[in-house]
Amino acid sequence: MTFNKKMTDGYFASVKQVEVPYVYPKFLFDECPRHHGVIACEGSMFKSKFANAATTFMASALGIAAQENKLSVGYGAEAGAMDKSLRRFVQRHCKESFIICRNEASRKILGELGIRTEGGTDTAWTFRPAPLSRGVQLLQDAGWDGRKKVLILCPINPFWWPIKPSISKTIAWLFAGKYKNEHHQAIYFHHHSEEADRKYAAYLDAVATAVNAFAQGRSLFTVLVGMEQLDRRACVDLAGRLSTKPALFTSDRNNMYDLVSVLQNASMIVSSRYHAIVTSMPGLVPSAGITMDERIRNLMMERGHENLLMEVDDENLAEKLLVTLKRLQTDGEEIADRIGRIIPRQLQLMGQMGIELVDEISRIYPEFPRRNVPRSWEHYLPSLPESVVRLMERYAA
Repeated sequence: MTFNKKMTDGYFASVKQVEVPYVYPKFLFDECPRHHGVIACEGSMFKSKFANAATTFMASALGIAAQENKLSVGYGAEAGAMDKSLRRFVQRHCKESFIICRNEASRKILGELGIRTEGGTDTAWTFRPAPLSRGVQLLQDAGWDGRKKVLILCPINPFWWPIKPSISKTIAWLFAGKYKNEHHQAIYFHHHSEEADRKYAAYLDAVATAVNAFAQGRSLFTVLVGMEQLDRRACVDLAGRLSTKPALFTSDRNNMYDLVSVLQNASMIVSSRYHAIVTSMPGLVPSAGITMDERIRNLMMERGHENLLMEVDDENLAEKLLVTLKRLQTDGEEIADRIGRIIPRQLQLMGQMGIELVDEISRIYPEFPRRNVPRSWEHYLPSLPESVVRLMERYAA
């Protein structure tokens, strides 16, 4: 399923893509019964933080499949706080589904709803980016001299969530040109208030203050990366606050293979995007997080890097970030080593997720053929990049 085939053809050209309308109930009712099952794969699958509509979409698709006694699997899911009504909806419609979660905190939340779960990890650990040389070329094209330390920042707007539907705003947007800045898609609008604007400005000001102070007397090449299309605005807003003009890479202009190659060429990364941290880790790039929810927090705690974690609304964010940037520089090798040590475990968990998925398919469809391979995690992974293989060899012992 895709909301925009133009944006996904390059990634999923070998499969049939079905375009989803933004008002989707009838689409799901018509489409899901045509297939043998549903596999939902989205990190923020069960939470109200971003959009109840997104969780409702996932839970509805899973629920339709489960109601028909078909395959109904959430793969690499995360669960967080949900509104009471959404929590009841998930509990009712996903009670026969099987959810492979990417951390124990999510299993606990779904377990309280009586939903069957198993442990796993994020699905990005086996992502294969463009070669490192591609990232080098992109950075050089953007002005990097090949010698300066590359500092990458991945900002977001943490305060314009959740997205909610509004018929009145839609009418005002269509016929009076109102709500342009908060319009997301179709009938959906980002949260907006004076308080949210103030917090957003404070977040950007704090990041810029710390980075500007850190850059003084250091040979740095600063890069802003927008991991999602809607991060472009945050990147532009932050760029205007920095003392030197940064390079800019965003997913509406650069594909994800190139973006991750750029990330893995960094000397250090500070990110409010979870997947910028995850996909940079196989490159052993020292990274810190400025988080708005539990995803980066859970990851940093698993790494043992609570001291590299900040909150988007920290009152002393500028001071904390400056200390963190200095730590990324001085303790970079130690941080990278600790990052490398958790990657073999994540890949083992990914392989185990493959086993759990095949087991669930066999439970629903006993006649479905299974590959004749040992029941061991390494046989349920795709081929890995050479750099990841070397990490496995280095840290497995």
